[in-house]
Amino acid sequence: MKENLDDYKSYEPIKFSGLEPILIKEQAEKVLKVAIDHKKSREDYIYYLDSTQLKEQLAYIASIDADIDSLKRVCDSASVDDIYGWRFEHSYRSANKIGAMEKKTETFYFNRDITEIQ
Repeated sequence: MKENLDDYKSYEPIKFSGLEPILIKEQAEKVLKVAIDHKKSREDYIYYLDSTQLKEQLAYIASIDADIDSLKRVCDSASVDDIYGWRFEHSYRSANKIGAMEKKTETFYFNRDITEIQ
């Protein structure tokens, strides 16, 4: 934070959350939903393409299908308690470039063993 804040001397900590687990199944389900929505938007788009673009788009949709299948397997096989990593939030106030105090919240992500910030 010392390197990233405009005025480190004005830094005032507000809140530190506890470590919260990031669960594999929960994350896979979120990504799966995004992948399904992305596939649908691509499928809706194909009606406006010429034959060359259509071929490329169908190949892209097939790759999304493979990702969706993989995510479904993860969702089916992961235990509810399988931990992918950890999340930690920190809220603080500090002065911006013109001296006005701003409140910010940063989220830090750690690997499962809490040996690396990702």
